[in-house]
Amino acid sequence: MIYVIDAADAWSLERSKQIFGAIMSNDLLMGKPTLIFANKQDVAGAIDSLDICDYFEVEFLANLFRTPCYVEGSGRFEDLYDSQVARNALKWLMKTIERDHKSIQNKIRFMRAVTQNESLSSNEEIPRRKSRRPLTGKRKVSVKYSLGLN
Repeated sequence: MIYVIDAADAWSLERSKQIFGAIMSNDLLMGKPTLIFANKQDVAGAIDSLDICDYFEVEFLANLFRTPCYVEGSGRFEDLYDSQVARNALKWLMKTIERDHKSIQNKIRFMRAVTQNESLSSNEEIPRRKSRRPLTGKRKVSVKYSLGLN
């Protein structure tokens, strides 16, 4: 999951905090890797990502709901640093999903069984949805990143 916070809008922060708490405690999202972008860091008066962590109680909620989280600031900057920060955050999300894929798949299977009263079969594969996106030609082979934590 990717959650974007408008760090420059002090009036909406409390509502955004409530929504974030509800999302973290949602049975269907609990335990899923969560990337949090504190957006608009380029605007004067924006709250930085460390203050967002504290205010949104990210560490507490991540531990309570066993959800890996990554908080990063983002904005419209004129240098390559900001795009590299965003790339690193997205790499973290992809590495975490890849590393925890089996566990995430089991949680999805369990929640489907609970909500739809289906039987659980450990050998059963969860069917993947076919992409509705039109094919645009040859696709590049994706690069696998190391599974170690930074």
